[in-house]
Amino acid sequence: MKLIELKNIANGFASIDFGDIDMTSVLKEGVLELVKGKSFKWNRSTGNAISDCPFYIGAMPIFATEKISGVLSSLNVASAEFDVEGRSYTIIAAPHFNGEVINKEKSEMRTFKSGKVMSVKKYVFNSGFNYPQIFTPSEFVMETFCQKETAQLLLSCKFLQLQFVECEVS
Repeated sequence: MKLIELKNIANGFASIDFGDIDMTSVLKEGVLELVKGKSFKWNRSTGNAISDCPFYIGAMPIFATEKISGVLSSLNVASAEFDVEGRSYTIIAAPHFNGEVINKEKSEMRTFKSGKVMSVKKYVFNSGFNYPQIFTPSEFVMETFCQKETAQLLLSCKFLQLQFVECEVS
């Protein structure tokens, strides 16, 4: 089994200004109702280019709706559409996958003294789990991962800034 981390090219691209919305609730708890049907503006302080997949803080996938719509029903995710300066985007909340799935000894990461994950540079996952097609590890909900088949579906959407990082499973 191959697991893939979903990333985007962020440098030089505008980010979405979500205003007063508590995006922590959206990211960590999947409360998509906070953004559903709303209109937002671009924050161009980080760049002027507009991405077709401007992830929220690099962690939560947001896709141009016209590109993701053909495969969205094939994914087992909660989603919500919103508008950014006249263009429709779809945010994806992959289900949290419970269990100690991140191999903390083999991954390149920093942890707090309590053992809770602070940041991860390179993910290595534990084998022996039945990983879903797309998920966020409950140990560290700052990234979204998928199986190879799901990555191929997303690849078929031809996102220009979407990147796939293969993760080791041991």
